[in-house]
Amino acid sequence: MTTTIARLQRLILTLWVGAMWAVGYLVVPVLFSALNNPVLAGSLAGELFANVAWLGLVCGAALLVLQHARGHALPLPRVTVICILAMLVLTAVGQFVIDPIIAGIKAEAGPAGAMASALKDRFAMWHGIASVLYLCQSLLGAFAVWRAAVPGADTPARSAA
Repeated sequence: MTTTIARLQRLILTLWVGAMWAVGYLVVPVLFSALNNPVLAGSLAGELFANVAWLGLVCGAALLVLQHARGHALPLPRVTVICILAMLVLTAVGQFVIDPIIAGIKAEAGPAGAMASALKDRFAMWHGIASVLYLCQSLLGAFAVWRAAVPGADTPARSAA
């Protein structure tokens, strides 16, 4: 049963991190390069990032529930669980703190977009903060996937006596 839970956890973690990478580093750059309308590209990117955030919150919660369900027989290494917790916190801050601030700036700026308004600097600052948080999540996710791929990576090697 522990092996099944461990595999399910790795699958869920890979789904979450893969979605982050695909959207953040493949899809969104293509949107901005392919569309001649940066406001539309930004709007679509915002929707994609929101979807990835909700996916992350669900996946992160599921990973922790599965981890807790096993008690002391922990399928994921401790460092991976710490990465997952950090990713969850960053996702929640992005989704529930930073995204509403950015949405408020966009609403205040009007249809021309925040980058074409007097709010450009404020928007750029919050967008930059959101980008750094996303990069941190991506790096934590890469490390978590790397560590989760090796069963027992957190346990010290036992010497044969």
